[in-house]
Amino acid sequence: MINTYHDFEKEDLFGKNNQEEKIIQLSWIVNALLKTENTKALDVYIEQLHDALFDFNKLFYDKYVWLYYQSKVMALAFSGKYMEGLPYNTGIFMFVYMNLISLNF
Repeated sequence: MINTYHDFEKEDLFGKNNQEEKIIQLSWIVNALLKTENTKALDVYIEQLHDALFDFNKLFYDKYVWLYYQSKVMALAFSGKYMEGLPYNTGIFMFVYMNLISLNF
């Protein structure tokens, strides 16, 4: 999946018409890395997901921003660093902290 993503990026296949697929593919990559506990590459793809949400004047930001925050929460949970790097003043504030609460109890 990662190789295919990089091939698509290299061939410049992602654009405004299929930006949503890019976001979904990055989300799948993040989930696969979490499942295989490959935490070395995880931060790179989470940040790429974050950057993709800002492409095309935040075209899909509102629809998929939760994927970014959920990925951050899961990455922090796998690393054991629950309280590092969390957003403070965002619309997703309660969502993120509710997930952290459920991880702790």
